[in-house]
This record gives sequence, C-alpha cells and structure tokens, in this order.
Amino acid sequence: MKRVIIFFLVMIIAATVWYSSLLFVPEIFVSVEVLQANAGIYASIHLLFFCLAIAAIVFAIITLALDIKMNNRAIEQNMQSNKLHLEVIAITSLIQECDVTLHRYDRWEEAGIRGDYASAKADVRDKMNAHKDRLENVLQQIQTG
Repeated sequence: MKRVIIFFLVMIIAATVWYSSLLFVPEIFVSVEVLQANAGIYASIHLLFFCLAIAAIVFAIITLALDIKMNNRAIEQNMQSNKLHLEVIAITSLIQECDVTLHRYDRWEEAGIRGDYASAKADVRDKMNAHKDRLENVLQQIQTG
C-alpha cells in the first residue's frame, strides 16, 4: 500500500514539474525567434517527462503484480493451515469419543451388565491409538509448516 502511495506522489510531482515548465519557461524567452530556436528543448522536456511517466506506470504494474503473488501465496498458506487445524479438531473429537466409550464400557462392567466388553474395548483402544498416531502426524505437519 505504501508503494502505491509513493507512486502516486511521484506521479503528481512529475506532472506538476512538467506543467510548471510549460507555464513558466516561455516567460523566460522573450522573442519568438528564441522560442523557435529552443523548440527542441520543449520537445526534450516533454519526452523526458513522458518517459518518466511510462517508467512509473511500469513500476506500478510490476509492484502490484508482486503484491498479488504474495497475497495469493499467503492465502494458500492460510487455507492449508486452516485445513490442518480443522483436521486436528476432528481427530481430537474422535479421540474424546473413544475415551467416553471406554469409560462407558468400564461402568457397564462395574455394574455387572453382561456382555463381551473386553473385545469391544480392545477395538475402541485400537481405533483410539490409530487416531492418536494420525494426530501426531498432523501436528508434525503443522510444526514443519
């Protein structure tokens, strides 16, 4: 944003200098012969400021293109980060659900409710360990960035 402001200030200053040269330089030269003899000076001044204006426009275009690329890269990184964080949240909730299920099975065993809770608990523990491994992988991805 600062580059754009600097660009516009440079353009305004260049236009002001160019316009003032058109207004005040003819007053210096009194006779028509001197003005005709110095017509090349006016053309060169005009060409100089024209080239400066073109250079400033090219500078602005290049600067804006670089800013757009940087913004796109930042947006992509932000989207990837959000995706990884959402995955962490989902895996964490699955681990919590497994923990709650294991706790429920423990209460049912303590209450004497009949059932094959040992194999069910083993399945839930296996799933919970798989979720923990996946969570560790995602956290490593986040840390390596």
